[in-house]
Amino acid sequence: MLVQRLNVKNAVLNALPPVDFERLRPCLRPVLFKRNSVLEEQSRPIENICFIEAGLVSLRRKSSTSSVEIALIDSRGILGISGLLGMHMAGHQSIAVTSGMMLCMRVSDLLSIMETQPDIRKHLLCGLQALLLHTSQVALCALSHSLAQRVAGWLCHASDSVGGMEIPVSHEYIASMLGLRRASVTESLIRFEREGLIAKTRGALRVRDRDRLKQVACSCCSTIAVHAPLLTKSSLSIGLQT
Repeated sequence: MLVQRLNVKNAVLNALPPVDFERLRPCLRPVLFKRNSVLEEQSRPIENICFIEAGLVSLRRKSSTSSVEIALIDSRGILGISGLLGMHMAGHQSIAVTSGMMLCMRVSDLLSIMETQPDIRKHLLCGLQALLLHTSQVALCALSHSLAQRVAGWLCHASDSVGGMEIPVSHEYIASMLGLRRASVTESLIRFEREGLIAKTRGALRVRDRDRLKQVACSCCSTIAVHAPLLTKSSLSIGLQT
């Protein structure tokens, strides 16, 4: 069954003009994923490009002994997007933080379409630009801001992405993804809970007072959110001119 445009939630697909979406539609197929699923493996072939419809996905760069999160994407994001540049191997690992759904198509099919439809290529490259800005902001944040600011910013971003629902992550997970000591992350989370900013349950967190938590967070969360308009119709033409 073909994907119906009215049901699509991904910001990149929604910003496509109807005629361009129709060119992609026959190739799109819905794929459900479960929490903790590996959706993309570092240094493995990129076979599909996937538009996140629902759920939260962590992009991680791995070494032989550790990994660190380089971006956290939701229904504004795309997996396998480096395939648009002709890259054959994934530069990072993608892990589902929550369960969700994505619309996938083969990279080879998309590249074939883009050969004759340059406007689609330009549009999707705006999505790549947004991801590059996101990852560079994450790197800057790690160098410039305190532990409490970074944890608060991560929680704000994740909470916004899941619509304020519980975020199924542990203290250890946050520490690992941000490259921080678990004990220090736990201290910050205990303080946030005591101040009524978050609520903790076993293996999950919920933001209770986003406005106050955002005051604790660094400005990176807001800066990353500002990058999202690159994917909208109103700013697409601006993004292509820069």
